[in-house]
Amino acid sequence: MTYKLIYDVATMSQTPRNAALFALAIGAVVVAAVILLKLRGLNVGVVWKFLAGVSGIMLLVSVGSVYEQNSIAKEAAERGKQVQGMVAGHWKYRVRSTTGKNSYQNWEGFSVGGVPFTYSTNLDQNYFNGNGPNPMEMRNGLMVRLIYLETSDSGKIWNKITRVEVIE
Repeated sequence: MTYKLIYDVATMSQTPRNAALFALAIGAVVVAAVILLKLRGLNVGVVWKFLAGVSGIMLLVSVGSVYEQNSIAKEAAERGKQVQGMVAGHWKYRVRSTTGKNSYQNWEGFSVGGVPFTYSTNLDQNYFNGNGPNPMEMRNGLMVRLIYLETSDSGKIWNKITRVEVIE
């Protein structure tokens, strides 16, 4: 059997990069606006100061995401569980978000070897969500090998995927 790597939290998580790009984009707009305002002899308004603060906070989020990514990778290496087999019971569900009538959260789930997995496909996080550098569509019958961590949230156990390989 050969294995094709689809996702690995240690090397492929896009969360830190996405947070840094967002911060840099806001920062670039703020710097350009401040330079333009200063050249025109105008004061820098509270909005631009606020956006500079948002940019700084997002840079901190990016650093925190890198730390989280490294922590998850280390924890997966130490106590991650492995399951291999055929994807079964695949489902998708779209839920209206509480943030607005045109906002939705997309959920996907399946099981491999009797181990259930559920994740949001449009939530950027340091775990597999079907997106990223090698986006993939889970489907029934797909042969995979997964490394995952059992996490607990409000008394519920979640199996968070840290590595996905497709068996070819």
